[in-house]
Amino acid sequence: MRYLVIALLLPLLSVAALSQPQLPPGVRGPGSGLATRSVSTYLALERDLIDALKVGNRAAVLRMLSEKFAVSSAAEIDEASAADWLEHELNNPITTAGVPNLNVSEFDDIAVVRFLLDSKRIFKGKTVTSTLYAVDVWRQSSHQLLARYVSTPSRTPPIPTRPTGRE
Repeated sequence: MRYLVIALLLPLLSVAALSQPQLPPGVRGPGSGLATRSVSTYLALERDLIDALKVGNRAAVLRMLSEKFAVSSAAEIDEASAADWLEHELNNPITTAGVPNLNVSEFDDIAVVRFLLDSKRIFKGKTVTSTLYAVDVWRQSSHQLLARYVSTPSRTPPIPTRPTGRE
């Protein structure tokens, strides 16, 4: 009898597993393999920002930035204003980019989003590939970017392996 119940439930469990939302490409989620609501939300916002920068949509980028947005870098002493950062981004356009290893911590109306920013861009007529460690601070209620902090990682983390099911 017990084997009959297991045999009847097994197909239902397989269908339930297939209907679960999948982890977005380039993101490692929790141990269960499912992206959290926060990761999905901020991954979409980060991708929207990258897409707007790729096509040079200044208005779309400015809608995503708060009035006091600034970028701080480990390589520079002074922070860059929104206008200076946007001018640099549009003059050195991203051709491809990804945001692997995205993690989110939420505090009241603030979300701190940490990720690697892998990008290829045109800089002075040449294609340049880079990986930056980025920390973005978002206002959750308005989905506006308040600040960005970037630095070059001391080493590039290994590419995560996908489970094979044999572990």
